[in-house]
Amino acid sequence: ARAFANCESLELGLAEGNESFALVDDVLFTRDMSALVACSAKKTGGYIVPAGVVAIAAGAFCGCKRVSHISIPDSVVTIGESAFRECGVTEMTLPKGLTYIAGELFCNAGRLREIGIPTGVTAIGKEAFNGCVALESIRLPGSVAAVKERAFNGCYGLKNVVLPLGLKAVGEYAFYQCTELTEVILLDPQVTIAANAFEGCFVEAVYFAGNEKQLAQWKTGNGVEDEEHMLYEAVFSANFARGDLNGQGGEPDAVDVQCLYTYLTSGERQGSYQNSAAAFHAAADVNNDGCVDVYDLQLLYEIVAKIA
Repeated sequence: ARAFANCESLELGLAEGNESFALVDDVLFTRDMSALVACSAKKTGGYIVPAGVVAIAAGAFCGCKRVSHISIPDSVVTIGESAFRECGVTEMTLPKGLTYIAGELFCNAGRLREIGIPTGVTAIGKEAFNGCVALESIRLPGSVAAVKERAFNGCYGLKNVVLPLGLKAVGEYAFYQCTELTEVILLDPQVTIAANAFEGCFVEAVYFAGNEKQLAQWKTGNGVEDEEHMLYEAVFSANFARGDLNGQGGEPDAVDVQCLYTYLTSGERQGSYQNSAAAFHAAADVNNDGCVDVYDLQLLYEIVAKIA
């Protein structure tokens, strides 16, 4: 984090003859404009990172509490630690070329409600979203293999989480004190979850992608059968699968197609997940793009037609 973060009256300036940096609209760049180094804490409103910037430095927007929105071009491929720590942004879509969510990236960004994480990101760094109290949902793309310790610590508004197929490990206290978190959807039966990952949460339901035997093995391997485990009292449901909206297990069928069609045309949820928006959405997102739309219906129809 920057040494002068939160100093809202501090003005950025360049020494006479400086040939290393450029100052544009209270934002400091390297001379060639390839890296954004720092933003003045006095900056307000929205900001558009110039096209061509490839890196945002550690702590660049740290303490910029009056910046409400930042638009980042896809030319950016690296963003340093704490870049948006204690920043006032309410929503953000991260660039497509990003492969790692750095540690403390949005730590204590208390106004952040929505975040778009691109496919290609392989890990969520330590304390990346720690203290993002306004964050209500998070979609992790299938490229994410690890959620590091305390990544979502203290995200009080988080109500559900879908842990994707391909995820290998969830670190210690990853979702510590996410007090509103009641549902967890595990799409990879091989994922290892630290025993205290959900400490301080009140998880009521866990939807598991494997069969009953795999679920039993997973619970044993992860110590869930221990009464002290934070998921011990949760109700587990096996055989969760994308496309299986009626929750009957097995391959998707015409009933699943009808469930999805009804939802897209009327908004009505049918089947086993009608009382769980998160589980229904995860099952209906057949193409795994984070949205439930006509493309999912088309893919589901093609899957069922091939089976038929």
